[in-house]
Amino acid sequence: MVIRLDDVYSIESDTYTYNLKRKRTKDNAKTSSYDVNYYPTLASALDAYANAALKEMDAESLAELIANVKAVQNKLEQKCIELAEKLKNAGA
Repeated sequence: MVIRLDDVYSIESDTYTYNLKRKRTKDNAKTSSYDVNYYPTLASALDAYANAALKEMDAESLAELIANVKAVQNKLEQKCIELAEKLKNAGA
């Protein structure tokens, strides 16, 4: 299973783990992905994504940080809704 979280991050699963992946573009404009880390649960992989996404946002005040947290939460909630709909349509 591959879950695209945004333009940079995705989660790929195998039998035992969930792998948080980050896309990178090399000098010759070739795009590849690398594993950020491996997680035992989907929840822990999503938590790691949220932390990584927040670190990439430049909050200069507590208000901006709170707004960024809410934006990441909303993005994850929307992604969960999309995935639930796909599963429903697939007959799962």
